[in-house]
Amino acid sequence: MRNMSHPTAIAAVMHDYGLQAKRNLGQNFFCDDNLLEAMVDASEVGPQDAVLEIGPGLGALTQHLCARAAHVTAVEIDGRLIAPLREAVADFTNVQIVQGDFLRMEDCKLKQLGAAAFLRVVANLPYYITTPVLEKLLMSDAHIVSTTVLVQKEAAGRILASPGSKAYGVLSVMVRHFCQARACFDVPRQAFVPQPGVDSCVVHLCRKEERVPPACGDAFMMRVVRAGFAMRRKTLLNNLCAPAIGLARDQAQAILAACGLDARVRGEVLPEETWQHIAELIAKEIV
Repeated sequence: MRNMSHPTAIAAVMHDYGLQAKRNLGQNFFCDDNLLEAMVDASEVGPQDAVLEIGPGLGALTQHLCARAAHVTAVEIDGRLIAPLREAVADFTNVQIVQGDFLRMEDCKLKQLGAAAFLRVVANLPYYITTPVLEKLLMSDAHIVSTTVLVQKEAAGRILASPGSKAYGVLSVMVRHFCQARACFDVPRQAFVPQPGVDSCVVHLCRKEERVPPACGDAFMMRVVRAGFAMRRKTLLNNLCAPAIGLARDQAQAILAACGLDARVRGEVLPEETWQHIAELIAKEIV
C-alpha cells in the first residue's frame, strides 16, 4: 500500500494507471501529509464514528480517515479512480468504496450510514459542487454530527458569511440555520496535484443539537430564503411578491411590519432567526 499523502506517490499512481486529472470534475488531489492529518483532527473523527467521504480521489484523505474511524464509506464518481483507490486502502478492513454520484444518493442511504454510529462527513470538494453538496447534507434527515470540507477560499467566504456582507446569501443562511461553523485553517495551492489557481480553506460545520425547527418546516423556510435572494437588487418586499412566493403586496408589508422590518429592507442583512420568523408568518398566509 502506497502512502498517497505525497506528490511523488500521486504522480506514480497516475503514471501507473495512465490517469490524467479531469478539469470538468475539479480534480485536484490533496497530498500534504501534515495538512491531511490536521484536517482529520479538525473533523473530530474518532473510533466511534462512521465517516462518509465524498470524492476520495486517489485515497490520500481516505487513508488518514481509515486510521481513525470505525468505518469509512468513500463515494467516488470517477470510475477510473476506483482501482487505484482500492489499492490505496488495501491494508484497511473498515472501508467501503462506492462508485457513484453523491448528489444522486437517496437520503435513506445516508440514514443507513449513520444508523449504528455517529456519522461525520469529510470531503475535499470541487468548487462546482460545493453548494449543492452542502445543501443536500444540511437538508438531509440523516443524523450527521458534523461536516468538514476543504473548499476554495471564495466558497469558504460564502459558507461563513455574516448578514450584511457581500458574500452572504442562501448558503450562508442555511449553514447558520443548521450549524455552528468555523474556519479551521488555510491550505495553499501547492498542497495539490495538479496545482489549482487559488488557495483553499478547511471549514468545520457542527450540527446544532438543540435547534428549534421552524413551525413551517425547514424546506419551506429555505424556499422563502431562496425567493428572498432571487433578485438581490430588489427589496425583500418585492421578492416576496414575485411568483416564487406570490404574496399580495399588503400581505408582504404586514409580515415585514410584524417582524419589525422596514419595507425597504433587503434579504442580505437579515440573520437566520429573522428568516425563520418571516417564513413562519408566510406559511400561515399561503399554506
